[in-house]
Order: sequence, then C-alpha cells, then structure tokens
Amino acid sequence: QLVLSLALDRQGRLLCGHTPGARLSRFDGDRVECLIDEQFSNITIVEKSFGFIQTVAKICVCKNGDTWFAVRSMDGAGRGVGLRREGVALRWFNRQDGLPHDTVWDMVEDRHGHMWFATSEGVACYDGVDFNCLDISDGLPSKFVRCICEDDRGHLWFGTDNGLAHYHDQLLQVVCTQQIDQVYSLIQSRDGVLWMETRSGLVQYRPSTTPPLIDIIQVITDRTYDTRGEVLVETTAAQVSFSYRGRSFGTDLSHMQYLYRLRGYQEQWQAATRARQVHYHDLPPGDYLFEVKAIDRDLNQSAPTEQRLKILPDPRDLKI
Repeated sequence: QLVLSLALDRQGRLLCGHTPGARLSRFDGDRVECLIDEQFSNITIVEKSFGFIQTVAKICVCKNGDTWFAVRSMDGAGRGVGLRREGVALRWFNRQDGLPHDTVWDMVEDRHGHMWFATSEGVACYDGVDFNCLDISDGLPSKFVRCICEDDRGHLWFGTDNGLAHYHDQLLQVVCTQQIDQVYSLIQSRDGVLWMETRSGLVQYRPSTTPPLIDIIQVITDRTYDTRGEVLVETTAAQVSFSYRGRSFGTDLSHMQYLYRLRGYQEQWQAATRARQVHYHDLPPGDYLFEVKAIDRDLNQSAPTEQRLKILPDPRDLKI
C-alpha cells in the first residue's frame, strides 16, 4: 500500500491516506481502523485510458475534530475535498459547490476556524457556509496555488507557480524576488522566518516590520498645487485629483498599494489600489480632508498623510 498523506487527530492518533483506492485509516498504536473505504475506492479518471487510481493526498484535522481530506490522482487530477465529522454523514465539496477547481493541493484551518484550500485555479476560503475565492484578478501572481501557511500573526501566505502571495484583512500583496519562483511548500520557523521549497532550492524570507512612508505630491484642480508642505488648497473647481507616492526599501514602487479616503465626502477607507492618483468629480462646496496610507509587500501600513481641501462656491452660481 502506498501512503500519500499523514496527520494526527485531536487524540494523537495517526491518520493516513493510502492506496488501494482513496482510503483513510486511523492507527491508535494497537490497531488500524479504516474510516473511509468503499465510498471512494476504485475511483478512476475516465478521461485517461490508462486509469489513474485516485487517493487521499492531503489530510487536515481541525480544532473541533473535523477531518478534511483531498482526493486526487497521481497525475494531479482531483475530485475535490471531503469532510468527515463524527456522527454525521460524509460531506463532499467540489467545483459545483464553490471550489475554484477540483484539484486541491493543500489546506489549512486558520485561527478563526475557516478552511483555506490551495487549488489549481486559485485559493478558496470556506467559512462553514460559503466559499470565497481569490484568483489572479484579486492580485495572485499565478492561478496555480500549491501551498498555504498561516504565520504567528494570523497572516496567510500562498505559495504559487509564480512566487509568494501575502494575505490579511482583505489585503493581498506579492513578494517579488529573483529567488522566489515556483513555491512547492512553506513553513514558518519560531524566529518568524518563512522557509520555502522552491524550484531554485531552499529559500528563506524574513518579513519586514518597518512601515513604508507616503507623500502627497500634487493636488490638481483649476491649477496644480505643490503640496510638499502644509497648504490649504482653496478652489472653486468641483473636480479634484490627488497624486501621491509611497517609499519603501523592500517594495518596488510598482507593487506598493494604497488606502485612501476623503473626509467630508467618504468616511470609510476605500479598497486598496496600486494607482498613484485618485480623482473626485462634482464635489459640493465645503471643507474636506484627504488621507492616504501606503502598504508594502509585507502588509505594513504607513501612518496616514493628509491634505486639507476647501471647495468654494462658484461665484457664477451665486444669486444677488
């Protein structure tokens, strides 16, 4: 029998995924108990004339005792993930249920009890009800995600076929270095260093804790204002543009992200963007405060910098 995955349950018993078929067994030190057998044994990939047998290739035991397992064949084609819960019928999840792809390479339970799945078409998070997915359109460097690691801060790291992605609190950044290419597995050591098995070899990466800096360069209304100083911009123009730029030793300017808001018009921080200019149209007369923060590749945020703005009534609109 070929054993392809190992894990320990909450009682310290050994779980193993093995052949023949997709079998999941438990060993308590004295005897072996087959937990899953007939339901998934003898499953073959019908598209392949030579028929690869599918097996339990990954196991994850949750804090509440649930056992998740991924089934895929030796050539990488998958069938999704199963959930085994004591006293409850086995549940099965695949693309039709919200997974981005049926081939699951890795899975991790985060500190909030949510399950994260690395698939051939991005990342999926299962909150117990729905799947929420991340893909290239959200900023992943590759759709092919091979591994996931949660660090000691609760941040998630995704190893992809084109580098490393860093995710926390709906912010996603990419770590771009010459050494980090195709990431097969990753783990964090006690000193906070991330260790990666890559196509280039064993690579270590130590996330920085130094926040970036941010400058507001210009405000453009009826004319261009140089704002490198505390200046109150007063204008009758209802269209305003703010230009800004982050600075970081470790993050290239093209990969810096920004959060911004215009107090008096929008109180909530807007979604992170890589754009270094933001435009506002048809602002009513009033007092405003523009704030912007920079985010580097390690998701460190700068202190916000601000620019005061006053929109004056257009004299042509005043009635005598």
